[in-house]
Amino acid sequence: MSKVKERVSAPLISSTQQERKVSRVWMVLLALTILPFLLLACYTYPSIHDNYLTANAILRGGRAHYIVKTYYTWSGRYSELVLKAYLEPLTYQNAWQLEKIGAVGVILGFFASIYGLLKVLAKEKKIKSPFASSLLLFTLFLNGLSSVGPVFYWFDGYTAYTAGIIIFLMLLSCLAAMHQTQRSSYERFFYFVGACLATIVGVGTYETVLLALGWLLSTGLIVTFKQKGSTRWWWLSLFLLWLLSACFSLSAPGNLSRAATALPSDTHLFAVGRIMVSGVKSLYFMSSMLLSWSNNLLLILGTIVLLPFVTHRQQECSSFLSIPKARRVISLLLWLVAGLSVCIFPSILVYQDVWEHTWQCVYGFFLLGWAFSASIAFRWLRPRYAIFERALTDKVQLVCRIAFLLICFGGSNSNTNIAYLDLKFRAPEYYQRTLQRTLDMQQAQYSGKVGRVASVLSAPESYKQPKILYTVPYNDNDVVGFAHYYGVDSVLAQP
Repeated sequence: MSKVKERVSAPLISSTQQERKVSRVWMVLLALTILPFLLLACYTYPSIHDNYLTANAILRGGRAHYIVKTYYTWSGRYSELVLKAYLEPLTYQNAWQLEKIGAVGVILGFFASIYGLLKVLAKEKKIKSPFASSLLLFTLFLNGLSSVGPVFYWFDGYTAYTAGIIIFLMLLSCLAAMHQTQRSSYERFFYFVGACLATIVGVGTYETVLLALGWLLSTGLIVTFKQKGSTRWWWLSLFLLWLLSACFSLSAPGNLSRAATALPSDTHLFAVGRIMVSGVKSLYFMSSMLLSWSNNLLLILGTIVLLPFVTHRQQECSSFLSIPKARRVISLLLWLVAGLSVCIFPSILVYQDVWEHTWQCVYGFFLLGWAFSASIAFRWLRPRYAIFERALTDKVQLVCRIAFLLICFGGSNSNTNIAYLDLKFRAPEYYQRTLQRTLDMQQAQYSGKVGRVASVLSAPESYKQPKILYTVPYNDNDVVGFAHYYGVDSVLAQP
């Protein structure tokens, strides 16, 4: 009998090629969820609220004088003061164009800081596809914010808490690289120096960031000394550096002056009873907000989609949290809740409430902790319960990705959807009216008439106001500063 050879035709497209195509399509779609925020930067502008007052102070006394005077009279955030003094667009020509460049730079810088962290983790094969993971995390951050405008489109905002989160991410990257034994001693020392610089700069951006850094570095110091790690003296150096920087920032005379304006004259800020009550309120407020943030379908779907990008090889598990046990997972969650509560403590101590800006900053730390905790918990639960294994199947991942994108592009509360609507319908007209208001003030300077500042939109037109851009109302002092910037001495604020 003759042997019949059966020819098996090779598939036209290999599974690897299919996976690459699917991955590219997924990354393009994720990029489209971020695109409108970049395009909206074309419609950002110097805000009457605070920006002109800051610019006037810098132009009147000089940049160095502004830093020193503000440190002694209003704020000890030395990094924020330096950024404001030297980067305030209104102190340069083409201020409106620089405002747009600044917004784009902050958005791209924030994404780059996420990518830099995941790229470092990818070196140990703990993260797959760091670029796609960065896009996903950035999309979750943008859509989890209650107000995007102050974070990316307001100069006085992003020089404080947004810059602080970026520096915090850079510090995490340096700390992770510092512990990678496959790097040379020179490289690891280089990242240690980077961590020192990030600590100094981060402390001076925002009090919430200052406390987050202290919580992270003190924990790292305790863990490394307990384990007698080779980097424990570096951690000690970083903690001492944080302590010195924090003392310089918090002891600024301007901090007490600022707190005095928010407190009745008979209130003792550092009374024991007030501190204890504020601590309990911090824990309660933070626990409530954590429940609110975690009760988000987009975040849950995004977390499920993120899980396949996290490597869970048993042979790679060697660090304190790499082989998780129940008590370690619970300890991690309690550590995060306590740390986030510490971050909002100063706001509650002074104001007995939490500013929206503080919540925006804390949400960034929450998202980092959420992603890390989810990967640790999944590593522990996956071998014990089959349902967690099924979460990685192609069908489940496809359904979750489709649902994630549908909510992003079509959800009424999705910031991505709102950003596209702003881009198409609201932002262009609002920008033109804002520009015309500025031109009218310049015309008042040339004609010598009384300047008039009216709301960009009347009450019946409030539906035309952009939801993503920074459009916070201004007060009389802001109006006076706006007029003085353009050389107008008399100004009338109109509703």
